[in-house]
Amino acid sequence: MALVLEYILQNQGLSAIILSLLLVSLVALLACLPRQLPFPDGAPKLLSEGYPVIGMLRFFSDRYNFYTDGIAASNTGSFSFYFGQHQIVGVSGPEGRKMFFQSKSMDLNEGYTALLSTTPSVKDTDRADWYSQARASMMARGNLDQNLPFLVGDAITTFKQASGSTVTEGFIDPFDQANYAVYQSIMRVIGANEIADSKHLCTKTLDLFEQIEKGSSPARIICPWLPTPAYLRRMTASVKLYTIFSELVQERKSSGRESTLYASQVNTPICVGWLLVYLASNSYWLRLVRNETDSVLSKYRSCNETTEQTLGRLNLEAWESEFPTIDLCLRECIRLHVSGSAFRRNKSNMDVPIGNTGEAVPRDAYVFYLFDEVHLNPDIYPDPDSWDPGRYLTDASKDKEVPLSYLGWGNGRHPCFATQLAKLDMTIIAVVFVSMFNFSLCDEFSNPINDPPMPDRSHPSHRKPETAVKLKYTHRRFSIL
Repeated sequence: MALVLEYILQNQGLSAIILSLLLVSLVALLACLPRQLPFPDGAPKLLSEGYPVIGMLRFFSDRYNFYTDGIAASNTGSFSFYFGQHQIVGVSGPEGRKMFFQSKSMDLNEGYTALLSTTPSVKDTDRADWYSQARASMMARGNLDQNLPFLVGDAITTFKQASGSTVTEGFIDPFDQANYAVYQSIMRVIGANEIADSKHLCTKTLDLFEQIEKGSSPARIICPWLPTPAYLRRMTASVKLYTIFSELVQERKSSGRESTLYASQVNTPICVGWLLVYLASNSYWLRLVRNETDSVLSKYRSCNETTEQTLGRLNLEAWESEFPTIDLCLRECIRLHVSGSAFRRNKSNMDVPIGNTGEAVPRDAYVFYLFDEVHLNPDIYPDPDSWDPGRYLTDASKDKEVPLSYLGWGNGRHPCFATQLAKLDMTIIAVVFVSMFNFSLCDEFSNPINDPPMPDRSHPSHRKPETAVKLKYTHRRFSIL
């Protein structure tokens, strides 16, 4: 390499040619980048930080602090910035939330397709209609009721295999096990029983889905044509996943069996993993949840029936109505850990006013909102960083008074379509785990700890703790084992 550099330096003509080629390449690259259109009058204040062409990198690298800094720099709670060529408006407060969640002009699919580069675009009308119909059929009550015994049995099997039938005590990663259990239940509900029945296929396809989810890249948002390493890994995982599902479809066609395959990603594993962590570190709520679970088992148990058999017989109505304490705990987990940002795009061909602030979202501009803005608001949720399910039981609870103050299941024009399945999954996992084990919280080195770790809110989406934790378990005497 040194000899090559020395040769170039000694040959000034060659050096000039190479320099010219580099300059031409740079100019060509910049020419390929779409230019940033100016924000119109009436748009929220444009933030002063950021870089030419690429825009505001902190939107991707440090979104929580970037969002709070943007609000602080604005008199109205709304602000404008660029990310690549995209015009983006950040909104906050009651007026911002109302416009974001209730305006007919705010398109959800367009927002996520551009700003979350792993989200596919479904523009074809026939495909979009099929997608909506398939989604509705998967979440239909009859389909959930039909699959319920399998969902319970799968959760029981998952924790049995994780703990071992002959081991009296051990350690479990609650997030890994919840992730697998929830994914397996989704495969059941969408009709992919070949995957749900195979630990190998379930683990393999889950890993591929996670590779696709991690394929989001700021470079791809700025330059959609750029083949980044993350994009190439995502495409490789997509091809492998397509091949697996395609082979299943072909096998079904050849055998004459009918069913439906459909894939979805949810926040459920993270929330239920955190639920088990919070219960392990809070003896008061763990006792309430355990008493509730044991009471339901006693109520429905037949003579000489095991806990496993009783849980398997509970109908959908019982799962949805008999565990109000767990429901409170889940509500609080979702407040603290629902995925960080929501996106929309103004597709109305006109500027959309942000309430009575005097500002508007420009046409074709993107809008983003951070759930923590309301979920961690101390005026609505006192001591907001604390996990306190009891806050919803008091008459002074302000979340019932403030519009759009709880967004855990979506709101306005776009409620979460899979709410029933997500609640069912989390309740089943919590009940099965509490029924099977006595458990406590430990660090990654198996040392007991009293307090749960704090989540990393700088990440674009909430995830498992940066500091690894485990649950130390012992089997309960009257457990399903």
